[in-house]
Amino acid sequence: MTTATLTALPEFSAAYQGLLGMKSTPLDRITDGTLVRVTATIVSARTSGGAIWLGLRTDDGATGVARMDLALSAAIPGDLYDLGQRVELRGVARTLFGLPQPHIAVRAVVRVEDAR
Repeated sequence: MTTATLTALPEFSAAYQGLLGMKSTPLDRITDGTLVRVTATIVSARTSGGAIWLGLRTDDGATGVARMDLALSAAIPGDLYDLGQRVELRGVARTLFGLPQPHIAVRAVVRVEDAR
């Protein structure tokens, strides 16, 4: 008889400035309005309600969502947020009523190789 073990999917985490330095915590545990950053690959994008919603996947397989205003998207090169692009997103942790998960309200997008 074989037993199957279920492994939980990793939680989508973001880094933020804590009292003792940078800390990484699942996005759903970060206080709304906290400045955060995350490195991920863009796996989907759709335009809705004056924004581009980006689907993200981190190296450990966790998935999350980011919202980028159309005004910001017009101010940065379009290939920066193409599908498959690995980026560092900097923004604000947000929760909206009716969304199944919190998201990042993007303020800046940086290619990973340019991020440091």
